[in-house]
Amino acid sequence: MKKGNVNRNSTDELTNIFLKYINKFKKYAKTSKKLMIVSLIILVSIVYSFFKADAKIKNMKHRLRGLETEAKKLNREVSILNRKLDRVNSNEFIEEIARKDLGLVKPGETLYIIIEEDNSQDK
Repeated sequence: MKKGNVNRNSTDELTNIFLKYINKFKKYAKTSKKLMIVSLIILVSIVYSFFKADAKIKNMKHRLRGLETEAKKLNREVSILNRKLDRVNSNEFIEEIARKDLGLVKPGETLYIIIEEDNSQDK
């Protein structure tokens, strides 16, 4: 009987050890499952952030192209205005305006004003 008792005790011991390992495995599996879910949530967050940042970068690049186009237009306009300013500040233009709009003449010149007659008669 001692022999049977020993076998039974060792079988019970093995069963207990086996059950302990199964319980540890279950805890590990639960922990692993939780860890996997948390990891998946973090991964999804990272991927979402990446796509959001990528969309923002594309939007910024599009806006940058628009601003560069606008800057080119404004530079052309500034160039045109600078040429006009140079012309307006030139002596030739000032003389032209003085003669045309103000009726000024150079010393020694005589100004003739031609008056056109009105040929239309009221009947």
